[in-house]
Amino acid sequence: MRSLRRRASGRHRAFCFYVCRPTCSLGAAVASPREHATLRAFFVFACLALSALGQFGCRRSTNIDALQRRNEKSLSGSQEHLARSIDMLERIEQFDPNQAATVVLAQLRQWINDQDPADDWSADPLLFSMPSRYDALKTPQQLKQLQFMPDDFLTLREAIWMRNVARWQTEERDRRRRELADSIQLLQDSLADDKTATGAASLSCLQLV
Repeated sequence: MRSLRRRASGRHRAFCFYVCRPTCSLGAAVASPREHATLRAFFVFACLALSALGQFGCRRSTNIDALQRRNEKSLSGSQEHLARSIDMLERIEQFDPNQAATVVLAQLRQWINDQDPADDWSADPLLFSMPSRYDALKTPQQLKQLQFMPDDFLTLREAIWMRNVARWQTEERDRRRRELADSIQLLQDSLADDKTATGAASLSCLQLV
């Protein structure tokens, strides 16, 4: 038991000698060369292990952060291309049609290049209900490809035009309904005023009699 305590005490003093060598001068007389070499090897191994662990941990974190930033940048760039094309389609009357078609298709193609194709894609059943004379225009194989063709610009422009017509028609219908309701309310108020005036005139005539 005493020998174990002596060994523990000796290793403790050797630890003080190695770690606190500038401040502990007593360890030099206590720590044996063998214990000193063992402790030195242990601490060198521990330092190398901690250094490697820290290096791999930081590198992995850095790679993850860089990947997230790259994904966010790609997403923002992809959405920016789509937003620019939609904005130009919304204000198509302000641009030259040929130049607008070139710019819009270029933006849409850059946007679609960043998208991942769906493995489970299938053509909409509505496609097969079209007349047979249109079969050669848009086949399922062509529709499966992520690409924009020149005639897609005309289709998008027509879709936005039809949407604007429907929106205008809805707003015009609501405006006419409001005008009709205001006219009916004004007529009712006028009839009420006429009745009040007629009643007051009749009462005045009775009082004169």
